[in-house]
Amino acid sequence: MKTAVIFRLLYGVGLFLLAVVLTVGGLNITLMTGLLVFVSVCGMVASTAFNAMIPQVAGRSKLLQANTYLEGAESIATLIGPAIGGYLLGSVGVSTALFIASGVSIISTICAMNLTFDDHHSHCQATATKKASFWRHSLEGFNYLRKYPQQVINTLIYCVLEFSTVYIEMSLLFYTTVNLNLSENSVGIIFSSAGIGTIVSLLMVNFFKHINWVKALMILLAGATLGTAIMIMSDNHYMIGLGMAIFDGSLAMGYIIQSTIHQGLSPDNILARAGSAYYLIGGLFSMIGTAAAGLLPDLFNGHIALMIGSVVLGIIACAMYLFRDYGQPVDEIDLIVLEEK
Repeated sequence: MKTAVIFRLLYGVGLFLLAVVLTVGGLNITLMTGLLVFVSVCGMVASTAFNAMIPQVAGRSKLLQANTYLEGAESIATLIGPAIGGYLLGSVGVSTALFIASGVSIISTICAMNLTFDDHHSHCQATATKKASFWRHSLEGFNYLRKYPQQVINTLIYCVLEFSTVYIEMSLLFYTTVNLNLSENSVGIIFSSAGIGTIVSLLMVNFFKHINWVKALMILLAGATLGTAIMIMSDNHYMIGLGMAIFDGSLAMGYIIQSTIHQGLSPDNILARAGSAYYLIGGLFSMIGTAAAGLLPDLFNGHIALMIGSVVLGIIACAMYLFRDYGQPVDEIDLIVLEEK
């Protein structure tokens, strides 16, 4: 818990420093890049520490329910965040918007400092884990993930989700602002529809708990492909919002299922180390998605970039069918944990 809080606090401080740089120093690309990397690393470490606590706090029998609740909390931010962000960007500018975001992040972290939970298993292992180096832990996590086909498949899906989330949303931002020349408020409304899609997806996630998790993820990737296709075929911001809702809702359910599978497959004594490698790999693909979303719209345009993303998602969704035999029903993942020990 302490690690998650500390790095989440550093995340907020990084946002604050980024706002200061924009306000005082103007557009300093090198310094901004360094701060963005710092913020990304802090966010990744905080997420790893937080997700490692979920099985101990919620219990393995309630992993799907716990991840659904967490995604529900995120959907609220996804619903109101872009609309507020679009309004702030249009009214007070980038620097002030970042100051507000950093303040909210720091205040929420301070409020979370008093939260605790009892985990005697982790406490007993604390002394042993301190003796091992960070790289040894990371290597153990990588070795664990590549040892079992189920973990390999689930990690690859996580990489696809991380890449496509950043790539599609940034490409859509280029498409709506540059190609369609929509206002900040209109773009904010489009991205807020992602929150609506996430909320709807939370109401549907129970339909997937008895389905083979590989097939469930295949269906959800196909849904994300459909949402992207709707965005591509329309220049009306209402239809684009509908496509965004379908896209983000599908990915939200995908995140819930793959997080549940990852936590369910991983034994307690390897979960944090596996999570470190897991989120590191996902973070790398997120950065690749960011780079691709900056490069392809510049080489072509946002519309073509979205088309490329849709094709890639469709191909991966079809390829998932080849791995269907490795999956089990989502609500039976505890059996996988027992088998993997």
